[in-house]
Amino acid sequence: MQKAVTLDVIVLSFEDERILRAIQSIKDFDDLGIVRIIVIDGGSSPDLVNDIRALVGDAGIVVSEKDKGIFDALNKGLDLVESDWIGWMGSDDYYAPEFKASYLAGLLEANDLVVGDLVHFSNGRSTRKSYSWPAARGLVKYGFNNPHFSTFGRAELLKSEAFQIDLPVADIEYFLKVFEKAESVASIPEVFVYAEEGGFSNQSLKHILRLNIINAGLYSKFLPLGFLIVFVKLAYKVATKLSRSHEVPGIELH
Repeated sequence: MQKAVTLDVIVLSFEDERILRAIQSIKDFDDLGIVRIIVIDGGSSPDLVNDIRALVGDAGIVVSEKDKGIFDALNKGLDLVESDWIGWMGSDDYYAPEFKASYLAGLLEANDLVVGDLVHFSNGRSTRKSYSWPAARGLVKYGFNNPHFSTFGRAELLKSEAFQIDLPVADIEYFLKVFEKAESVASIPEVFVYAEEGGFSNQSLKHILRLNIINAGLYSKFLPLGFLIVFVKLAYKVATKLSRSHEVPGIELH
């Protein structure tokens, strides 16, 4: 019998009813009864928070209060982790129906970080895929970013760093540091997560340009030619656009 691995999944939310879909997918994923859900909500309406609490149940944690943004919320979630392993999810993401805790558990036992593929979608159809394989080949620092919400890791490692709440690309910096420390990384060529297009990083062309200028300086701390690395990053993102989209599976609330 496979040894139980305790896993805390941090879910971020603010006035987004799609979080109910995200939470349901975690509950469906947890076929071993090893997952605790930690919801960090930025102060949503009482009705939505009540729905979140009801779905999470007594075993989980729901914190609903104003914060200083997504990275502050992530830090709050990290502070509440008590399990051996950590996963994370945005309110607009959900686990693939075929992805189960019983499968992930064996991978977590043998690695510091486990990364799966992530499919982006819009209007119920896939748009591009973020692949896991560059992460296991040490290519994160070359602009091949890991798909954040399909990355799971040892709590001791992930809690050793924090997100800089005043840095717009704090997620990139955080994972660059984490992957530098990891001794063993497993990349799995299977879809772990579906993520709806949009969000903080794609608000406007001006915003995207500003973030990538900051990214260039960040990558230069790890390797020379930071601007070149940003071009590689953007080219990779374009290359992962799917030539043929397909319908993505849905999640029904139980």
